[in-house]
Amino acid sequence: MGDGIPGTADDDDALLFSGNSGAGTPAKAGYPRIVVPGGFFDNNLVTPAFPAGFVAKPGPAGVTFSGVAFSEPRLIALAYAFEQATHYRVPPPSTPPLPGDIVVR
Repeated sequence: MGDGIPGTADDDDALLFSGNSGAGTPAKAGYPRIVVPGGFFDNNLVTPAFPAGFVAKPGPAGVTFSGVAFSEPRLIALAYAFEQATHYRVPPPSTPPLPGDIVVR
């Protein structure tokens, strides 16, 4: 993504952003990006505090991979590898698996 000369020190496969925060800038240039699950955050750390007895469930957090034009195959491969390494993608408890689905936890 650097100077466009392959094999130099500034060659990068993708930029990585927390959540969807960095997706806007590449989108304006028409560059591809993909957002995948990146874990969860504690929803109970708010000011002012929730009413007594209310416990919020953890909220989802994402990770955005962004690359240069026509880098979709590499971004998909990176995002897939991230998902396989972290297993952050968790189906909601209200959604039962389909027959034949394999859920890895």
